[in-house]
Amino acid sequence: MKFLKFYGFLFALLWGIISLQATHDFYLATFNWYEKDQKHTVKITLDKEDTFKAILEDKPKHKDNFSDQNIQPSLKSYLQQNFKIRANQHSINYTFRKIQFTENFVYLLLDLQNVPKKIKTIQIINTCLFKVCPKQQNIHKVYLQNSRQIQKTELENQQFTLSFD
Repeated sequence: MKFLKFYGFLFALLWGIISLQATHDFYLATFNWYEKDQKHTVKITLDKEDTFKAILEDKPKHKDNFSDQNIQPSLKSYLQQNFKIRANQHSINYTFRKIQFTENFVYLLLDLQNVPKKIKTIQIINTCLFKVCPKQQNIHKVYLQNSRQIQKTELENQQFTLSFD
């Protein structure tokens, strides 16, 4: 039953985002961290228009030659500057396994590197999209070590620390 409620809520949330896309009064991105078989992955969903606006603000050279494909290196650079992870006080690097563009969204799949086997704390600093969208909220769901923790970052609070026992 919890499963149905969760996915019903998720569907309603996504439908609401899509419905509001025309007025764009709602600024939300999701960052989901999963652990499976000692492999750590982060799935990210960003608003495409806002993401491209943020990249163009940082790197205006793309303005004349703007497409999904030639924006990818700048997208990777932007994310590495604005999304940082630390576990047990050590920086965690990531590689980009997949980047997909749709009409309204950018989907990214990151593979985390050198993650400790036993994680006591995670610190996430996420400044994505705040420059172009001051009302932006980044929702983080961390599924790790048989627990699920949810936290958000906003313009006033761009970082957080989670503890695991």
